[in-house]
Amino acid sequence: MRLVTFLARRYVAGDNWKDAAKAISWMNAHGLYATCDMLGENVMKKHKAVRASKRYIHLLEQIDYRQLQADISVKLTQLGLDVSVDFCKENLERILKKARSLGNFVWIDMESSAYTDRTIEMYKFFAHKYGKHVGICIQSYLRRSEDDLRGILSPKLCVRLVKGAYKERKELAFPKKSDTDDNFKHLIDVVLESDAKLLMVATHDEKIMKYAKKRVKQLKVSRKRVEFGLLYGVRRDIQRSLTKHGFRVRVYTPFGRKWLPYFLRRLRERRENFCFSFMSLFHR
Repeated sequence: MRLVTFLARRYVAGDNWKDAAKAISWMNAHGLYATCDMLGENVMKKHKAVRASKRYIHLLEQIDYRQLQADISVKLTQLGLDVSVDFCKENLERILKKARSLGNFVWIDMESSAYTDRTIEMYKFFAHKYGKHVGICIQSYLRRSEDDLRGILSPKLCVRLVKGAYKERKELAFPKKSDTDDNFKHLIDVVLESDAKLLMVATHDEKIMKYAKKRVKQLKVSRKRVEFGLLYGVRRDIQRSLTKHGFRVRVYTPFGRKWLPYFLRRLRERRENFCFSFMSLFHR
């Protein structure tokens, strides 16, 4: 457990917002942007979900007050999706209203496949009203993801592509890394060939990064439409390299005391994640 705690502390910005703000200030000073994740999920009590939504609103206010280059990412189960869809909508809309009023942005995280339909429907519900202030995450290891992505393509779409870190049945998700990687590249093409507003390529896989950069050049896509997303504490050398070549890099920056599910998910579900975690100790 001590080793897990030691490793986790490298990939979580701290127990509270003050710790995270300090880390984000450092990143901003080095040309990096941030996406703040207030750790927590699967909230079953209404008062806890309401409290989480209020904390996210406060977080947006603090980002604005401190003039940080950061947006936020929320998990719908933290906002009460397991309580009811309508209750979750109320909490999410309060956050979106605040983000719009401050000119900021909210990412809707994708959780396990049990929540995929409801998450996409929630995004669709709010996309027309808060289009340039809300985006969604799509997981390339799910077999359904191309259909999901094509169903939400629009000039307002902001999408963060990831591999996926939840354990899923093989009939739902590609069991082989090579198939997930191929699908990731395909989804990159789907977005870049559309008129979507923003694609975030969120991975530490250098082959996929290289592919994305190649396709941006081949398709003559404006770099303003593309960001690269990396996890806090991982491969700062890659972060610097991407920034040097004119790409915006946004660091997924989790904070809070409920770090264990977040951390173990990244180690347990994919063998490559442990390799990234271990090797990153030697790459700064």
